[in-house]
Amino acid sequence: MTRRGSWGLLLAGLCMLAACGPGVRSDFPSETPDPGVSEHAPAVEEVTTRWVDAEATAMELRVRGRNFSSRSTVRWREQALTTTFLGDTELSAVLPLNDAVSWTEAWLDVRDDGSSNRYVLPYPEPELLSASLEPEPLDSVTQGRFILTGRNLVTGSHVTYDEQLYPVTVRSTERADVELPFNAVLESMRGGLQLQLQTSRPQPQRSNTLTVRTDPPIVEFLGVSPSSLSTAGGNNTLFSALVLYVKNARFVTQVKWNGQPVQFARYTDGSALYLPLPQDARSKPGLVTLTLEAAGMEHVPAPYLLPIEDAPVVHRLVTPVIQTGSQVAWLTLQGEGWGSAVDVSWDDQLLELQHGSSGDVAYVSVPSAEMARPGLHSVRVRRKSDGALSRPHPVEVVDAAPAPGVLSLEPSVVSVGESPVRLRVHGNEFGPTSVIRIDGRERVSQNQGAYSISTLLEPGDLAEAGIHTVTVSSPGGGTSLPLLLNVDARRPAPHLASLSVPFATVGSGPMSLSVSGAGLGAYSVIRWNGAFLTTRWEPCCNGQYRLVADIPSDRLAQPGVARVTVFNPPPGGGASNAIDFAILAPGASAPELTPRSIELGSPNVTVTVRGGGFSTSTFVMVGSNSRTATFIDSTTVTVKLEAWELATERTLELQAVTPRPEGSVASASQFLHVIPPRTPVLRSVIPGVVSVGHWKKGEVRSLDLRGENFDSTDDSPLETRLSASLQWGNAAYPVQVNYGDWHSGEGPLADVPGEAVANPGAVEVRVSRASENGGTSLPALVNVVTERPVPRAFAVWPGNLRMGADSQLIRIEGSNLHASSVVRWNGQPLTTMKLSETFMGAVVPGALVASPTTARVTVETPAPGGGVSLALPVMVQ
Repeated sequence: MTRRGSWGLLLAGLCMLAACGPGVRSDFPSETPDPGVSEHAPAVEEVTTRWVDAEATAMELRVRGRNFSSRSTVRWREQALTTTFLGDTELSAVLPLNDAVSWTEAWLDVRDDGSSNRYVLPYPEPELLSASLEPEPLDSVTQGRFILTGRNLVTGSHVTYDEQLYPVTVRSTERADVELPFNAVLESMRGGLQLQLQTSRPQPQRSNTLTVRTDPPIVEFLGVSPSSLSTAGGNNTLFSALVLYVKNARFVTQVKWNGQPVQFARYTDGSALYLPLPQDARSKPGLVTLTLEAAGMEHVPAPYLLPIEDAPVVHRLVTPVIQTGSQVAWLTLQGEGWGSAVDVSWDDQLLELQHGSSGDVAYVSVPSAEMARPGLHSVRVRRKSDGALSRPHPVEVVDAAPAPGVLSLEPSVVSVGESPVRLRVHGNEFGPTSVIRIDGRERVSQNQGAYSISTLLEPGDLAEAGIHTVTVSSPGGGTSLPLLLNVDARRPAPHLASLSVPFATVGSGPMSLSVSGAGLGAYSVIRWNGAFLTTRWEPCCNGQYRLVADIPSDRLAQPGVARVTVFNPPPGGGASNAIDFAILAPGASAPELTPRSIELGSPNVTVTVRGGGFSTSTFVMVGSNSRTATFIDSTTVTVKLEAWELATERTLELQAVTPRPEGSVASASQFLHVIPPRTPVLRSVIPGVVSVGHWKKGEVRSLDLRGENFDSTDDSPLETRLSASLQWGNAAYPVQVNYGDWHSGEGPLADVPGEAVANPGAVEVRVSRASENGGTSLPALVNVVTERPVPRAFAVWPGNLRMGADSQLIRIEGSNLHASSVVRWNGQPLTTMKLSETFMGAVVPGALVASPTTARVTVETPAPGGGVSLALPVMVQ
């Protein structure tokens, strides 16, 4: 080889090194620099790229080479990019992109005193680095969530599994998660799960294939409810099945009863198993061995021994703690194997069975003499048929007072000048010495039991607009969390529902007329054909008030129809809908209509017509149209209205006509008004106070609403979801029917996400019918506080544990339970789980039940706020 040839090869090698550089993909070649370019010109040797965000709106470029300076600029297709100088061998730049960018011949170069070589820009490739199983189970036990880490992850991606595509939720360019069928979870435990990511934007790509291996779960019994059964069976169908609380229950594939497989179902949240009892479950006394098998299980969980007793069994006793000095205390016992009749004893003294004691439930009252001083007592159930006794359950009389807990105010919102107003606080653990405090000042309070207390607001409380804090305090028990009373400057929009007297006879003299409806108060005035009547707001019954007006004789002097309305003065307020009052000629009669007004578009409206002398041939004239009536009795018929009659605002004239041999008898006319949507009146919101963190992020809770005019009809609507919405701050949530409470006047509910109570503060809550062209209620307030309530515990299941057994689960029933609450056994913390809003579960290790004892179980909620519940006694035998 000649000297000229050897120099040529060396030059070619150097050119290749400068063009390609270490680590650059071979499918992205660079151009060879012009031999005429100065050796001091910038040279690009390597470029790496990554997406700046998961939407792939921009790309970060890292350019490595030589001869870079602070004047160097990265250019893409002759377009200068914002460039950051990192050193004479490295630059960075950001390239804005969108889905429409064509990647054909996507090259870059660097400009300084001269131009570098052109370098073909590599496209960011998705890469999977790891996948792990989400430890928290999903709501669905048929799926598992995998947490993915990687590079260049973008939205719109999918994971391929079993030839199916599953959408990926991308959290960032380096983290995402995907929900896959449960079989994928099982495959990952066997080390055979392979995942690949597919992207469709900005252009289709596939990632590497990742093999996923996860650790097999630890499956073990936590406990069983009920914790024992009776051979005599039970009349209460609640105990026709067992609930098995199992760690990692979603992985259980088989449950065996004394070695025989039995059917079971998983709870939707995967926290427990539902096991219908085999037909011969109670056939003989002894211990039943329950065993579990699980997918991917490396160790066999210890079996659970379930006792079957030949005596009565008490599953639940409420309440096992009574305050000294109580005049009345009730115990509720629930169990099985009681036969047709039982006695209940307090120590050796029989207690009197009270109302409703039957089957496997008993209600007994404790004599006041037994509650005069502190002490521990034993309650047992004796089956009368054979004298068999249940295990003893402890009840303790204590000096300690429980902490009061508050739930809601009624009303939660009042208007300035609305007096008198009786304010009711609903909650729990209110005692005879509990008092309401408004803005920290004690008020004269009326205790209406453990769940309600009230006070009469003072005129000064309602003199001006503002927000008042309302708490309940109990001597020795502390003070509740604060509720908020909103005194609003505006008056509500009134609605008139009925008149106490629907008609009068000419010349019948002066009379009093009371009206009922919504949005009425001491400021309301009754109007007669537009003229104001002397009106008063007077007490009527059960602490309620009514609006009454005096009608002078001259207003009843001539036959005709008077239009009655209610007017609330501004701010807010306005005139109500009208109801017609008939003034009859002597000897005439008029029917009474229910309802007297109907909203536009109301479905399936039936009007009840009450009068006298009706027969099966009675019909009703609606305007000029004859309508068949449904005969109820001689004083009552009903008639259905047609949809077109309710399509527009109007006044409908109704007459009841009864054909008779001597001629038809027609009543005087009565009038029914078709009105626009009524404005909702919000009286109370439940709960009225919520602690931050009590509702978990992603969790949905129901907010109960109390008030009127939330829907077009006062009867239960046909649809589950109403047209009204709950306005929570700046958010809106649909209002739904609460069928269990609708007819009791306790109103519907709205589902609110946990994110809504993530930050402390007062939240304005309104009910709106804007979607129906209706109005919006005055706002009530929900107080979101950082303080947590003191937990309340009123029952422990079971109240008697088996000595010498392995770990056993106890369930504490109560309220004001927080996600951070911990169950303690004689002060020692137990492994605790929140089973529901009203139940905490805790595992009692075998070491704590090794000998006979009576332990005290408490629930403790840590600061801020919080505290410790009254101790519940649990007996170990």
